[in-house]
Amino acid sequence: MRRGLQKEFRQRSTLRRAETAVSGFHRASDQANSNGMRVEFQRCLITTAKHHCHRCVLHECQERSVEPRRLRSSTLIQYFSADVLLLLSFVVAGVPCQAYAGHHPPSSETASPADCRPAALKSSTAAAAFELEIETLLSDLDPTSKRATASVPVLLAALRTAETNSGLRGRSAMMLGRIGEPARSAVPLLIGILEDSSTGSAVAITSDDLENGSDPRYWSMKSLGLFGPVAADAVPAVRAFLISPGTSPLLRLLAADTLGQIRSPAAIGTLTEQLQRPRRNNSYEETMLRRTFIDGLALAGPQAVGALPALSRATEDVNVDVRRSACQTIGALGPRAEGALTPLVDRLILDDDPAVKDAAANALARLGAVAIPALIRLLEGGDADVQGRAAGSLGQMGQLAKSSQPQLRRMLQSMDSSVRLGAAEALLLISRDAGLVASGLLQELSSPDRQIRRRAAELLIQIVELPGDVSNQLETLAGGDNSGAGRVAAYVLRERSRRSDQ
Repeated sequence: MRRGLQKEFRQRSTLRRAETAVSGFHRASDQANSNGMRVEFQRCLITTAKHHCHRCVLHECQERSVEPRRLRSSTLIQYFSADVLLLLSFVVAGVPCQAYAGHHPPSSETASPADCRPAALKSSTAAAAFELEIETLLSDLDPTSKRATASVPVLLAALRTAETNSGLRGRSAMMLGRIGEPARSAVPLLIGILEDSSTGSAVAITSDDLENGSDPRYWSMKSLGLFGPVAADAVPAVRAFLISPGTSPLLRLLAADTLGQIRSPAAIGTLTEQLQRPRRNNSYEETMLRRTFIDGLALAGPQAVGALPALSRATEDVNVDVRRSACQTIGALGPRAEGALTPLVDRLILDDDPAVKDAAANALARLGAVAIPALIRLLEGGDADVQGRAAGSLGQMGQLAKSSQPQLRRMLQSMDSSVRLGAAEALLLISRDAGLVASGLLQELSSPDRQIRRRAAELLIQIVELPGDVSNQLETLAGGDNSGAGRVAAYVLRERSRRSDQ
C-alpha cells in the first residue's frame, strides 16, 4: 500500500493534482482498517515527513501535542489539518514547500532540505524515519556485497543512537558482525555497549529477549562472536561475564560461545582455564556450560592443542554428553592430539555408553599412525565390541593401516559375526581386495540376525567387481527358495544392476 501511494503521489506534480492528493489521504485513511494497512499507511506518512517539509509537520504536531510516529491512520485527519495534508501531498508529488503560501509558522524562516532534517535525530518524527530507513536497509542486505560495506556508516549510526529501538540496534549489530572485517570499527563500540551493561550481568535473559534480540548483552556478544578473530580485543569484556559468579546461566553460556567463535589465544586460554576447574555441581546448567567450553575449543581447531590436558580430563566427566564432546574435539585436533591416546583408548574399552565409544573410536582414527599399534593390540585382546570398533578405526585410516591386515584376516575366522563383518569392511577399505572377503560376506547372508544380513548385503553391493565364483553363487542363491538368504541375494543383485546402469 505504501509503495502504491508514493507512486501515485509522485506522479502528481502540479498544484491541482496535489490538491487531489488530499482526498487520496482521506480515502486511504478510511480504507486502512486492518492493522497491516495502518502500519503501511503510517510508514508512508513518516517517509514523506522526513523530507524537506519536516519543520512544517513538526510544528503542526507540537501545536496539537501529538507524537507523529505514534499516529494511527484512523486519527490522521483529526490531528493534521488540511493544510498539512496538502503539504505532505506536495512533498510526495515533488512540489517544493515554497509552492504553498503560509506553510511555515510565522516565527520560522524558510528551511532548506538540509535544515529541515535534524542531525541528532532530536525529534520523534525523524527518529521514526531513521528507524524505517534502517529497517528497509536490513530487509534485503547481503553482508558479502559491496552495498553492505558501503552501508557500514549507517549501521554504525543506528548502533550509536540510544533512542533507536533496541531490537533494531541488535539487528544492525548482527549485520555488522556478518559483514566482518570491513565493519571492524564497530568492535570498540560493541565492547563499550557490553561493558556498560555489565552491571546487569546477574539479571537473567528471558526467552523473549532471545526471540526478539532486545537485550544489549545478548546482541552485542552475538555480534562480537560473528566478527570472530577480528573481535580479539573483546575477550576481557566477555571473560568478565563468564567468570563472574553472579552472572546468569544463559549469559555465561553466551559468553563461552562468543569466546569460542573469537578463537584468539586469549579466548582459547580462558575456555581452557574454565574447563580445567572442578565442577561446581552436577546441574544441567553446569553440564551445558562445560559442553559449550568444549565446543568453543572445537571451533578453534588446531590452535586449541594447548587445551589437550583439559580435554583429556573431560573424557572422564560424569556426564555422557561432555565425555562424547571431549572425544570429538580431541579427534578434531588430528595427529597433534597424540598426548590424548591413552584417555581415548580408555573410553573405547571402559565407557558404558555406545555413543562415547563411537566418538573415541573415530577420534583414534583421526590421530593417524600413532594410534595403529594400540588399535592392533585391541584387535588381539579386546572383547567383541571393542574389536569391532577398533577394526572400524583402522578401516577409516585406509592404506595407512596396512600393517594391521594380518590381524584383520585372523578376525575373519572369529566366532562373532559382528567381528567378522567389521574385519571384512576394514580389509575392503585398506586393501581394496574383494577376493579376501567376498566369500565370507556371501555366507553372512544366511545369518539368522537380520542386521548382520543387511550389513553383509550392503558391503556386497559396494564391491565394484565381485569374483566370478561369488557372482555365480549369489545368482544361485537368489534363484533358489524364497528364504531370507534368497531374498537378500536377489536384493543385492538388483541393487548392483541398478548402480551399474547409472
